[in-house]
Amino acid sequence: MLDERVTQFVHEAVRIRAREFDQDLAMRLLSVDTEAALAGQAGGSGRAKGYSVELRQDLRNRAHYIFLEMQRALNLYPQPLDESVRNYLVGLHITEVRAQCTELQRKVQERFKNAAAFGTSPVNSLCSQLNDECAHLGEKYTLEIGVFWQTQAQRSQPVAGTAGVVIQGNVAVVQTGAYASSTVTVNVGTEDRDAMLKALDRVSAQIKYSKQLADEHRRQVLEVVEHAKQATRQERLNPTLLLGMFTGICETLQTLAASQLAMAALRAAALPWHCALRADIAVPRT
Repeated sequence: MLDERVTQFVHEAVRIRAREFDQDLAMRLLSVDTEAALAGQAGGSGRAKGYSVELRQDLRNRAHYIFLEMQRALNLYPQPLDESVRNYLVGLHITEVRAQCTELQRKVQERFKNAAAFGTSPVNSLCSQLNDECAHLGEKYTLEIGVFWQTQAQRSQPVAGTAGVVIQGNVAVVQTGAYASSTVTVNVGTEDRDAMLKALDRVSAQIKYSKQLADEHRRQVLEVVEHAKQATRQERLNPTLLLGMFTGICETLQTLAASQLAMAALRAAALPWHCALRADIAVPRT
């Protein structure tokens, strides 16, 4: 049976971080509202589609964060490597993701309860799409937890002649010692790459039209953004390079008065990458 301390740790970590997810989501939905209004589609299907993209991505980010916090909890409170504990972990992840999905559905209904332009059909559709995404995430992370559990079991077995450690997955790595080494494989899907490129486009526009930056500083930061786009498109990712670029970009965004939307978009897009470090380190908070 899973140690109750793991469950409590994950639940509390998710509860606290959910506040930041909520704030970032609100900013991104506001951006959808603004873009739809400028396009004359304040009550059209384009706006509903924009909400769908942001809500589903937000739920994916929350599910990924829950998975990371489960790994951290297991480092604090190691568990027996048996099937029953793995099954409890799967159940814990599904429970936490379902709670986040239910809360997002509540926010959708609350947000549009007086929005006649939307009506009930698009709201019901958004809630249904979140249910579908939740079911997909349940299947995805059942597999991911199984892979993680198998990796943990293999790592617990000593291997003669091995000088380093090979770790596969979205994890933070700190290895010490004269002969320590590590290999990190960061797997990023097409949707995550697209979300990052879209966020970088938003950042680029924010910097390009800001009147708070000197011309040379603007040129330099825009050059970094373009390099970040190129690095994002690479099949083989360089976490160290991406970390440096994201940090530099965010340091500039924090100096701009109207950068909240761009910052929220970049923070949300960066989470699935993890960049071999915690996303909230790679992308500083405002």
